[in-house]
Amino acid sequence: MTLPLLRNSKAPAQAVARELLEVTRKAYMARDFEAFAKHVQLPNLIETSNGETTMIDHATLVSIFDEMCATFDALGVVDLHRRSTSASFVDAHTIETHYVTRHVLSDATFGAEVTGVGIIRFNGDRWLVAEHHYTTPSAPVLRALAPK
Repeated sequence: MTLPLLRNSKAPAQAVARELLEVTRKAYMARDFEAFAKHVQLPNLIETSNGETTMIDHATLVSIFDEMCATFDALGVVDLHRRSTSASFVDAHTIETHYVTRHVLSDATFGAEVTGVGIIRFNGDRWLVAEHHYTTPSAPVLRALAPK
């Protein structure tokens, strides 16, 4: 079920960003694609130092989600520590957020930091993640998000 905050076009930018980080974290950790997908706008741009990928349809989104989950498994990721460092309205229906994700590993240490800039858009019904711009030294993460 979509949370009331994410259906509120007037919700504070930082609250929307934090909520989307949390619901997508939970979906990744539960390997629950449907819970993840309902918070992602298609098409959806992903940009890394390796280039850009546009998730144009459901099948592309499934592929990226599955690759990220496989990468988490290979790295021993048991949780994600995510925080929004800033979020602000670009216009009435667009939020730009800057955030940091750390992989919590099975030995209770942290993996490489992933910094991101996300674009969140209100589609008339709810807030959705529309773009991701990632910076990370993690080669496995970059491979999972690389253009196919």
